[in-house]
Amino acid sequence: MIWGGAAEMLLPHEPLVFPDGSTDSVNFMRPLVGYGPEAMWVAFNPFYPPALGQTEARNASPDRSHNEAWDSIVITGLLGFIGYISLFVTIFFWSLRWLGLIRGRRDNLLFGAILAGSGSGRLAGADGNRRLAVAHGRRGAAL
Repeated sequence: MIWGGAAEMLLPHEPLVFPDGSTDSVNFMRPLVGYGPEAMWVAFNPFYPPALGQTEARNASPDRSHNEAWDSIVITGLLGFIGYISLFVTIFFWSLRWLGLIRGRRDNLLFGAILAGSGSGRLAGADGNRRLAVAHGRRGAAL
């Protein structure tokens, strides 16, 4: 449920209203730049799913989505997430290269193909999980 709310934070929405009554002037950029560190507990309130109130106290607001990818996207936006993933892929690639497991052009292409395949597999898997959850009567949930 929290992941669904985090996903809604990336979609176009009304600007957040600050305690002084002013609105978020950079709302249009939030999907790209995020909401900043330690801001989810404040920014998440308009996206709080009502069903979550059955699980936890209604006045509680999550400060994390408990998923590293969604936390990174909410905090740093899509640009920061791309940088975050790029850092890990680069460290992984150069570690494999240093170990001698990636030696030439063929190995580079194989690494890229495996990376692309796992990324597309994740996207297909997420869609399949959503269909499975809906089939079992848990709309909006992912297994």
